[in-house]
Amino acid sequence: MIQLIESIVYLVLVSLVSGQTNNGTKANCPFPFVSEYNGYKFNYCYYYAGATKSFTKAFQTCSSQYYTGIVSPKVSSGQDDLYKLYKAFSDYYFWVGAIATAANPYDFRWRDGSLVYPATWCQGHPKGGENLCAFYTTTPVVGRDRCIESGPCTASFFDHGIICQY
Repeated sequence: MIQLIESIVYLVLVSLVSGQTNNGTKANCPFPFVSEYNGYKFNYCYYYAGATKSFTKAFQTCSSQYYTGIVSPKVSSGQDDLYKLYKAFSDYYFWVGAIATAANPYDFRWRDGSLVYPATWCQGHPKGGENLCAFYTTTPVVGRDRCIESGPCTASFFDHGIICQY
């Protein structure tokens, strides 16, 4: 009971210090999720949960520890958030919640089953084959430098950020 009271007091203090109000989007993000970080304002609520080489670990972190999913920018407002998330949390890559199956390696879907919009892919992606997971990158490609790539579900180099979306 004391822990619950301490948690409530903490949340009230965080709200007062950060300027959160009942009419702003920040108030709609449950702790520890935020709609603004390092000067970047997002359309949705996110939580940076560290980094890992494994898509499965990223998925498990978001689902079991925060009861949400990996960032899944299914609509344009969510896609607008991708670059801001990259700048705010400073990982070169971060996992996104789209996967394919070995039977359909070009058919990437979000966790609700909807297809990934083709314009979000980097040039030459999805690759197919063993590249069944997706991640965001800012690879310098003229006109398509802020896009989603497909790759192995375990990164061979660089940890990928884990960003959970509420």
